[in-house]
Amino acid sequence: MGKENYYSYTSLSIYQRCPQQYKFNYLDCLTEIYKLPRPQFSLDVSVHNTISEFFASPPNAPDLKVLVELLNRNWISEGYSSPEEEMEYRQLALMLLENFYEFWLEEKSEKIFASEDCFRVRIASGDRRPFYLVGKIDRIDLIAGKNCAIVLYKTLENPPAQVDILAKDMQTQIYCLGVYYKYGLIPEKIIVYYLAARKKIVLPRSAEQINKITDTISLLVGKINNDKNFNARIGTYCSSCNYLTICPSIGLNLPAISGQPTKSEVQSYISRLSQLRNDLDSLHQQTYQISALLDYDLLVEKILDVFQDLSRVEKMALYVFDDYSGSFELARAVGFKTITQRFSYEEFQQNSFLKTKEMKQFRQITERAVLSFLWPGETNVEQGIVIPLIAQEQIVGLLVLANRKYFRRQFSGYELLLFQILSNQVATSLRNSRLYNLAISDGLTRLYIQRYFQQRLGEEMARSRRYNSPLSLLMLDIDGFKRINDTYGHQSGDEVLRNIARVIRTNIRETDIPARYGGEEFAIILPGTNLAGAQSLAEHLRQAVAEYPFMVGEKNEKITISIGVAEWDKKCAQSEFIRSSDEALYQAKRRGKNCVVLFSQ
Repeated sequence: MGKENYYSYTSLSIYQRCPQQYKFNYLDCLTEIYKLPRPQFSLDVSVHNTISEFFASPPNAPDLKVLVELLNRNWISEGYSSPEEEMEYRQLALMLLENFYEFWLEEKSEKIFASEDCFRVRIASGDRRPFYLVGKIDRIDLIAGKNCAIVLYKTLENPPAQVDILAKDMQTQIYCLGVYYKYGLIPEKIIVYYLAARKKIVLPRSAEQINKITDTISLLVGKINNDKNFNARIGTYCSSCNYLTICPSIGLNLPAISGQPTKSEVQSYISRLSQLRNDLDSLHQQTYQISALLDYDLLVEKILDVFQDLSRVEKMALYVFDDYSGSFELARAVGFKTITQRFSYEEFQQNSFLKTKEMKQFRQITERAVLSFLWPGETNVEQGIVIPLIAQEQIVGLLVLANRKYFRRQFSGYELLLFQILSNQVATSLRNSRLYNLAISDGLTRLYIQRYFQQRLGEEMARSRRYNSPLSLLMLDIDGFKRINDTYGHQSGDEVLRNIARVIRTNIRETDIPARYGGEEFAIILPGTNLAGAQSLAEHLRQAVAEYPFMVGEKNEKITISIGVAEWDKKCAQSEFIRSSDEALYQAKRRGKNCVVLFSQ
């Protein structure tokens, strides 16, 4: 298509996404050799063909049965890995058509001018070389005079968060030019139905925008015509690209097959594909283990272990985006002497290297300088890669790998491919872990909620009995908390609760399990800790709270806690164990508060 000076939405969007893929498709003409059937494409074509046939001869009394019959006639059975997967996609297609049918009932009074309309229009802008735009529009409706509405049906796409994103969408821009230059119609609005999301978006258009759109598309075509290199652009889509085996930037970098391959070419392919099979099998095992983890700390440890095995780097840092603070928080770092603990989303957006949200290698001095805010003062960071972790179009984290152990060369395209595949699963697992932690954490203090505390206490009691190890429990209560609420208000009281939780988190071990038990009362499970050890920690906590500079209502308030301590005797029930530490807390209150009391039989 490129050689004949014909361009479509597909070809132009592929060039924007990756010039190398455009070259493979339209200049090297490798599509027929390397194209892989995919279930999403088969579903999309099946649904669109069904809708097209429906509009071509709409029945007098249409119902869903008609659409089902049309879908059966237009169904494409390509790209499905099993009959079960095909059945799932068929059910999804039926759901999409049900949503289409509901939309159609609402707007069937519209005057349809054309459906599944193909266009080929000549575009000439200024002194640039003319070219042709080709495409097919789902539907064109007449409004009044020369005005029309362009109607599009999106099957599996999610609607954009903002309408102005749709205004910049190349497909809608090209279709505006199609109807204008083919029929002389002026697109007054574009209506996009997102069938999976059951959402309709209307985008106003005007005649004044035609010239601007023409210039925009012409500039892009001119860029393609002047491109001599067609360099690959690495992104999240790489792992599903048809040309992974031959891509020089992210893939196996095998020579492209053209015509009848030689014996040595076939042997080379077999050897490299065997390597890919073995590596993907290993990667499958790793991603399976990652996907099974919901515990945040275990997940972070596993992520770094897996990337360490793959990359062989000396330095690693994993940042996780925190919804509460709106910043990237350091989850764990390895090898860095100095490392930034957190940075804001605004800093991320303003950083020229990070804001593209693409996996990028860094080696040049200027690239390292832009990223040096992550490792302030550390001068021996020589080369590496930054991997954004994105799940459902939301960034959930950032992984930094630096300084390969045995050689300082950049990562190969094949290694980048493995990183991309793994990072997709890592991002999903981090998101799932975050949602899980939100479900089991108290929104105010970010300690565990009581329900999760009860679950974990039962698990720790079972472990204590199995391994005959000690287990203790602390119950804490803020002294005089009602006075703080009554005097300064509930917002100040909430801030006190947050600060108490902060003191608790800073002064306990990673294995300890802190929870907000209710109101101003907290509980901490201490695995592997006997009564003496629990008493020591309780005294340390009591003193840390007493010395903490609480600012309440712009005043420095001295706040204290009372603590009850109990060790499990491996006989009593869970409720009795809790009651024991609660009784000790009650005794601490009776003894004048700001003290630690041990439960005694």
